[in-house]
Amino acid sequence: MAKPDKRAQDKGAAKKTPPKKEGPRAEQVAGGSPSGPTVPPRLKETYQRQVVAALMKEFGYKNLMQVPKLDHIVLNVGMGEAIQNVKLLEGAVGELSVISGQKPVTTRAKKAIAGFKLRQGMPIGTKVTLRSRRMYEFLDRLMALA
Repeated sequence: MAKPDKRAQDKGAAKKTPPKKEGPRAEQVAGGSPSGPTVPPRLKETYQRQVVAALMKEFGYKNLMQVPKLDHIVLNVGMGEAIQNVKLLEGAVGELSVISGQKPVTTRAKKAIAGFKLRQGMPIGTKVTLRSRRMYEFLDRLMALA
């Protein structure tokens, strides 16, 4: 009579992990979409109603898909001083999160550069990519302040 393989039984037990705790969703943390009906961003409506028609007339576009449109906006902060003091990035992360409403991603060095005392993988900056609703709201605020 063959004995059951103990390793096969252990693998099944090892795969079971405790369920993840559900935290707040990103929309809730960043003040995202409310539960009621949403109003489209003001700049997006202006673009769709006025700018698209003007561009089609000026450049002679025959199809709506030929008109240029915004896909995404990337906000980037590169800090050369972060090579000596990594804690300087915390300030940049906080500022970018306040400006954009999203948590930024830390960018790391792709290559080592001896002249700058930079090693591969060292944190050197932060970036945020804004898309759809947040992109239009950010651009509207930026143009209103500038």
